[in-house]
Amino acid sequence: MSTLRAVSIGTRVKPHRIDGTVHSVFADACNIEGADGEIFTLLSSRKPDQPGGIRLALPEGFAFGDRLSAGDRVSCRSGFLRVGDRRFIVDLRHAKTWSGRLPSARNDAVSPISASNWRAAADAFLSMSPTRAREKAGTGSNLRVLATIKSDSFRTERCAPLTQPSPPTRGRGPKGQRSAPGPSPTKWEREGPAQREGEGNRRPSQRPSVMIAGIARAWDLADALTRALREKDREAARGAMRSLIGCGPGLTPWGDDFVVGFLAGYECLSGDREGRRELSRLRRLCCARVAATSDISRSILLDAIAGRYGMAVHALCEAIFSPVSSPCVVGPVRALMEIGDSSGEATCYGVLSGIAAAASSEALLATLRR
Repeated sequence: MSTLRAVSIGTRVKPHRIDGTVHSVFADACNIEGADGEIFTLLSSRKPDQPGGIRLALPEGFAFGDRLSAGDRVSCRSGFLRVGDRRFIVDLRHAKTWSGRLPSARNDAVSPISASNWRAAADAFLSMSPTRAREKAGTGSNLRVLATIKSDSFRTERCAPLTQPSPPTRGRGPKGQRSAPGPSPTKWEREGPAQREGEGNRRPSQRPSVMIAGIARAWDLADALTRALREKDREAARGAMRSLIGCGPGLTPWGDDFVVGFLAGYECLSGDREGRRELSRLRRLCCARVAATSDISRSILLDAIAGRYGMAVHALCEAIFSPVSSPCVVGPVRALMEIGDSSGEATCYGVLSGIAAAASSEALLATLRR
């Protein structure tokens, strides 16, 4: 076949370290395990940039699973990556670099505009989550639909209390104008169970009851971590972080995805000395537990510990902390929620919770709860 072209390459990807084998293969992604155990990922250009990813310009209808298999040898020489019998070749020489670094961190004081953007993002998150929550509740789990955002609220005159979003309405508004339509269905809502079963973030062999129990526990631990940091209870935070790593089903467990988002959200408000110190503590806690999770998830967590994030996380953080009110914050939330089976939901919840945990109590006193 002809040589494929790399569109972008993550800053963690060093060509001389790619030599290894194919770890796992999906339709839009191929994970490569380097000689030192580090995981890199070949991605379709339809997927967002990742610190350890290589995005490729692929022909229509291309699927990695049709061309590659787990165990295939991988090598990289002179800017060309070769897999298997050398018929699969990728030109890395002209790819743009994705760093994944977040914008400059702020102190813990949230401006009224950022608080308003956070609220809009949280409303969008809730409006896109109920279908998943209903599926979980329908199996007998005690996990309820995400119903409220507890609020004492943004203590500014410009920010109204945060409540559960009303269902989207259609038709004519009070002035004869057409009301804005609700958010487009998420991938979870558009696809049936058969399509979702094959997602790379889900182990098909796991029974639904086992998956639900793991996710329910992860939700509880996520809320416990947020509360512990807001209350400056380091011992409770340590216990919650230790338990979150590896918690939940999937190749990237729900708890790990939450922690990735949480570190990103927290980093956004760690511009002062105390914030940097607390962020360092969180990273050390996470680093001490990465051996407890899967190879793929470990690489993503190590990127987050180093302050490197995927484009979807980066875009959401930028939208929330935009210097102007961002009516487009729903787009980044939707893009993040579209990732994987539960990965996007967990990561988005983590970003919002991380911001809530780091924010000054006078500016933001709200935590997402199930």
